[in-house]
Amino acid sequence: MGKLAIYCRKSRDSKDRDSTSIDEQKIQGKETAAELGLEPLLFIEKTSSGKLDLKDRPVMVDMLQQISVKDSPIKAVFAYDTSRLYRNDETKGQFLAIIKRKNMELYFKSGRYDWNDPHAKLLHNILSATDEFFVDLTSMKIKDTLRSKAKDGKVNGAVLPYGYTKDENNYLKIDKEESKIIKKIFDDFIDGKTSTQIRNRLIDEEVPTRYNKIGGTNKIIHKERNETRVYNKSNSIWTNGTILQILRNPIYKGQRRWGKEFFDAPVIIVPVKWEKANKSYINRNKGSLRGKSTEHKYLLTPLLQCGCGQSLNGRSNKLENYYGCAGKRYKEKRCNSKYIPIRVLDAIIIQLVYGKLYDTVKKSLSGSNSDKRNELQARINNLESELKKIEANQIRIEDLLADDTITREKYLRQVKRLDDKANNILLEKSNIEESLKSIQGDTNILKELEELPNRLHSVMDYPFEDTHPGQMKQLIDVIFKGHLALKLPFLEKQKTIRKLIRNILVKWIPENRLFKLVISYRLPIDDEIYLMDSLTLHVVDAPKRAIQWVNRIRYEKHRDITIEATQKKLQGYIL
Repeated sequence: MGKLAIYCRKSRDSKDRDSTSIDEQKIQGKETAAELGLEPLLFIEKTSSGKLDLKDRPVMVDMLQQISVKDSPIKAVFAYDTSRLYRNDETKGQFLAIIKRKNMELYFKSGRYDWNDPHAKLLHNILSATDEFFVDLTSMKIKDTLRSKAKDGKVNGAVLPYGYTKDENNYLKIDKEESKIIKKIFDDFIDGKTSTQIRNRLIDEEVPTRYNKIGGTNKIIHKERNETRVYNKSNSIWTNGTILQILRNPIYKGQRRWGKEFFDAPVIIVPVKWEKANKSYINRNKGSLRGKSTEHKYLLTPLLQCGCGQSLNGRSNKLENYYGCAGKRYKEKRCNSKYIPIRVLDAIIIQLVYGKLYDTVKKSLSGSNSDKRNELQARINNLESELKKIEANQIRIEDLLADDTITREKYLRQVKRLDDKANNILLEKSNIEESLKSIQGDTNILKELEELPNRLHSVMDYPFEDTHPGQMKQLIDVIFKGHLALKLPFLEKQKTIRKLIRNILVKWIPENRLFKLVISYRLPIDDEIYLMDSLTLHVVDAPKRAIQWVNRIRYEKHRDITIEATQKKLQGYIL
């Protein structure tokens, strides 16, 4: 038997003080339920204002949550009059939109609500405007349900902590085999082993990770480089971070964390041993999950990408700081790339940006760019067509939802998919428009690049104005400007480089013993390709093989190697 939701409210508004009592509202509601052949379901809100927003009216929110669930038994809603339900336009719009979505009838003492009145005809627009509220309403209900399950000791569908599984009734229970691994991790750590030693042992013994067992894929979004990578979870390995997270998770001593609350859980590690391990952790790492912090500042890390697809991170030791592939952190070394001294790669990029980039962009903008403009405009037109298709699909699925052809859950999934696709297209379109704007004669970027040398003059006077004419002067210009730029404040260099460069690909080519550097700019110029020898002594541009950078200090340490020999080797490499 279906139910009639009967909403009763005692007002605290002065205008409503003479309104009908709660008892009278209940009587009228039950009479309406009998007439409709529905079971009465009371929602009584004591002394609240109809002017309040929905979020401040808990009983009404509860009613709407019960209405919103799939296969809700509630088939209609009754209120004594409209003032019981709402006294502000926003609440009215939200309430009516939700009722309309569920194709429910609304009844008052005066009779059934007329959905054909002028206000009701606007509900098609209100429906789309209240999507966010509807999602929030559903989310509140879901969070309450999940919390209740956690409190009762049940699982919620998320990936379970290592060492636990669930029984046939969805209650959390200890996994006998995995719990042995957890106990061994704690014992090893208390005995003085490091997280690296523990994870290496697990890999050597081929102990499967949680993701090895469940499979699937994992998507990682790199915002700085505007790219998304997808990894197979079945290929995941034990990491230091995973070990430390296990050691720090209170669930193993019987305290399941849920937000700021803790609920009881089956105990794998007795509390005394858990506390001992965590005290050892704090003493070793001084409270830092990542271990000791470093004072060195890494200029390029968000922009760097290894040829294997991983990021390049900063590394340090007593003698030198390096950029190295993130895949080299573990002993199996999935990547065979070489480390690059940070001062070397930083100096190369700084010299290119401060010493050469202005002339490159100026040359690009000075020539005939009609073909390039047409190409970019065509790409923009194609993206705009894609956006129109997405808009049409959004309207279509809204109609399907209104007709109850698709479920609310499927609607939300489709909306998210289309929104993500539209956002990616808008981002790509924005990047292309930025390049097109520059090509069409906008000189703002060129002026900004032209101003960069002025900052260098504030550091040191430029000594080579007229002493080296022609091509030699240009080369010395580039070198000296790059040298001066090294003396600029770190944050200033960082801001400039991140503004101008989108990505720096560093690919180690072992068969030729050299690095290939590909620099992608946020400017209307093609990617630049450079080659560098394995000892990081020498850099040439790939197309012309002209010298771009020479590390004379390092050459002095390798006296058996000459600039000419390195230059010849780099010139002989075939792309």
